[in-house]
Amino acid sequence: LTSAELVPRAGGYQKLACGAATARRDVAASGEKGDAEGARQRRIEFDDIARAEARLVVDINDFCR
Repeated sequence: LTSAELVPRAGGYQKLACGAATARRDVAASGEKGDAEGARQRRIEFDDIARAEARLVVDINDFCR
């Protein structure tokens, strides 16, 4: 990316994507261990990340229009 305005947004998106992947892996690991509460907590975290991603995508799309 060459746009100074998009670079931090892209970095934010990358951070969210990595966080989402980690949360999903942790949900699976908790489930495999039989830790239902741990899986629930990590799924809540994943849901929060997904909401943040949606807001960031709207921001990026608005900027690009």
